[in-house]
Amino acid sequence: MSGPQAKLKSLFSEESLQKLSSPEQLDQAMKVTKPTGWLALAGAGIALLAVIVWGIVGAVPSKVNGKGIFVKSGGIYRVVTVGDGQIRRIIPKVGDQVEQGNVVATVALPALEQQVASAKQRLREIEDEFEAVSGFSSKDLALQLNLLQGRRDTLTSQRTASEQKVDFLRKRVESLGSLLQRGLITKQQLFETEQALVSAQDELKQNTDALNQLQVEENSVRNRVEGGDLQGQLKIEEARREVAQLESELRLKSDVRTPYSGRVVEITGESGNLVSPGDAILAIEARGKKLEAVVYVSPTDGKKVRPGMPIHIAPSTVKKEQFGLLVGKIRGVSEYPSTPKGMMSLLENEQLVNLFSEEGPPIAVYADLEIDNYTDSGYRWTSGNGPSVSLSGGTVLTAEVTVQSQRPIELVIPFLKSRFGLS
Repeated sequence: MSGPQAKLKSLFSEESLQKLSSPEQLDQAMKVTKPTGWLALAGAGIALLAVIVWGIVGAVPSKVNGKGIFVKSGGIYRVVTVGDGQIRRIIPKVGDQVEQGNVVATVALPALEQQVASAKQRLREIEDEFEAVSGFSSKDLALQLNLLQGRRDTLTSQRTASEQKVDFLRKRVESLGSLLQRGLITKQQLFETEQALVSAQDELKQNTDALNQLQVEENSVRNRVEGGDLQGQLKIEEARREVAQLESELRLKSDVRTPYSGRVVEITGESGNLVSPGDAILAIEARGKKLEAVVYVSPTDGKKVRPGMPIHIAPSTVKKEQFGLLVGKIRGVSEYPSTPKGMMSLLENEQLVNLFSEEGPPIAVYADLEIDNYTDSGYRWTSGNGPSVSLSGGTVLTAEVTVQSQRPIELVIPFLKSRFGLS
C-alpha cells in the first residue's frame, strides 16, 4: 500500500476507515438535537438579547452617600448663661415646649447678690441720715424764722410810726409855710420843722431797708435748709438708682430666659455646675413650619451634588427594609467645606460633629422632603405609606443622592478599551 491510501492510514484508525468504506453504515439515520436543547438554546439567546438591550437602553445610577440630621426650618439654638455663678435649677425637661421669654434656669450669683445687699444697706443709711438732718433742719428753720418774725414785727411797728411821723411833719411844714408868709412865725421855726421831716424820712427809709434785708435773711435761711434737703434727696435718688440697676442686672443674669420658642432637645447643664458667661445649658429646636434634612457628604463627592437632584433618606428610627426611604430633593449645596465651628452652631453636639467629619471637612447638603398628605408622617416614602411615626428634628439619618445615570454599555466600552489597549 502506497500513495494516498498510506497517508489516510497514517491519519485515521483502521476501524474508522472500515466504517467509512462499509456500505451498511450508509443507511443509518442522522441524530438531531432534542427539543429541550432547543429550548435551552433559545433561552440563552433571549437572555443574551435582553442583556444587550439593557446595556443600550438601561440605566445604572451613580450615588453619593452621606450622613446628617433632621432639623426644623427654624433651626437649633443654644440657650446660654450671661453671668458667673452656679446653676440652682434647670426648669424644663427634654421634649418640653417653651415660649420665648420663659425662665428656663436660675443661677446663683454670690458676688452680685452681695453687691445688691451692700447697695440696699447704703440706701438705708442715707435715708436715715437725711431723716435726722431733715428733722434738725426743720427745727432750726422754725427757730430762726421765729426770731426773724420778732424782728419783723418790731421793724414793722417802727416803720408805721415813722410813716405817721413823716405824714405829720409834712403837714406841719405846709402849715408853717403859710404862717411864715403871713409873718406869724420866723424862718427858724420853719427850718427846724423841715429838718425834723428829713430826719423822719431817713428813719422811715432805714426801717424799710431793714425789713427788706430781713426778708433776704429769711429767704437765705429757707434756701439753706431746703438746699440741704435737696442734696439729701439727690443722694437718696442716686442710691435708689444704684439698687435698681444692680437688681435688674441680678434678674438678668440669674434668670436664664430663652430667646426662642420651641422644643427642648438637649440639656447640657446640671444643678450645682459652675458656669461662666456664654456657657450653654440647653438646646432648643426653634419652631418651624416644616422638617428638612441637612446631609454631610465627603468633600470629594460633595461637588457632584447639584440643587434639584433626587435624594433618598433613611431616618435612624425607621427600618428601611420594612418601610423604605423618604423621598426628597436637593435645595442647596454649601460652596465651601463646613468648619467644626459652623457645624457646632447647627448640631450643638460635638460627637455628631466628629461623626459627620470622619472623612474630612464635609460639604453640607440641604434637602426638602416631598409632602404626602396621605401618609401618617406627612411625607412621601418609596414604599407604601411609610411608618406610623411622627418625624422630628434632631433625628440622625443616612442618605443617598443620585448624581448621575449611565447606560451600562457606556461603562463597559471604556473598560474594554482599556483592557485591550484600544484608543
